[in-house]
Amino acid sequence: MSQRQDEATRQLGEALTDVASALYAIDSSGDLLFVRAQADAGNAAAQKALESLAGAWERYPLAKEAVDELEKGLAAGRHATVVGLLGRSAVALPDGTNASIEAVLTDVRKRAAKVATEVARIADGARQALLRLDAASTAARGLLVRAAAVGAGADPEITSLRPALDEANAAVVADPTAVPDLARLDRLVEAARVRVDALERGRAQFPADLAA
Repeated sequence: MSQRQDEATRQLGEALTDVASALYAIDSSGDLLFVRAQADAGNAAAQKALESLAGAWERYPLAKEAVDELEKGLAAGRHATVVGLLGRSAVALPDGTNASIEAVLTDVRKRAAKVATEVARIADGARQALLRLDAASTAARGLLVRAAAVGAGADPEITSLRPALDEANAAVVADPTAVPDLARLDRLVEAARVRVDALERGRAQFPADLAA
C-alpha cells in the first residue's frame, strides 16, 4: 500500500471521530431536549432541526462502515478494496446515489454544525424571552401593589397590565420560542411606573403643600 493511501485513511478516520463527537455533543445537550419537546408541540423550526439531525445520523453509520472496511482492507493489504473505498462512489446513500467517504463526512459535519447552531438559537431565544417576561412580571406585580397603596388600582395605566401579563404568560406556555410583542408589555410597565411614581410624589408633597 502507498503512503498516500495510508495518509488518506488516517485523515478519514480522524474526520469520522470529529463528526461522531459533534453528533454526540448535540444529542447529549439539554437544549436538544427542549427542542424535541417543542417539535412534539408542533414547532416548525424545531421539527426542521430534528429532521436535519436525523439525516446526519442516517449518513454517519454509512461513513463509519466504509472507514472501518477501509482500515481493515489497508491492514490486510487488499489493494482493490482500498482503492474502491478511497474512490468517489464508496458509499451508497439512501437516495440511491453514491459518494466518497470524504463527501459524506463533510455533509454530516455541515449538517451537525447547522443543527447545533439552530438548536442553540431556539433554546437561547426561549431563555431570553422567559427572562424578559419574568422581569416584566416582577416589575408589574410591584407596581400593582404600589398603585393600590396610592388608590390608583383602577387607573388605565394599571388595569392594562393584568391582561397584558396574562396574554404574554399564556403565549409563553404555548410556545416559548414565539413570544408575542414583549416590547408592548415593557411599554405598559413603563407607563404604569411613570403613573405610580407621579402619584407617590404627589402624595409625599401634599402635606408640605397643605402647610404652605
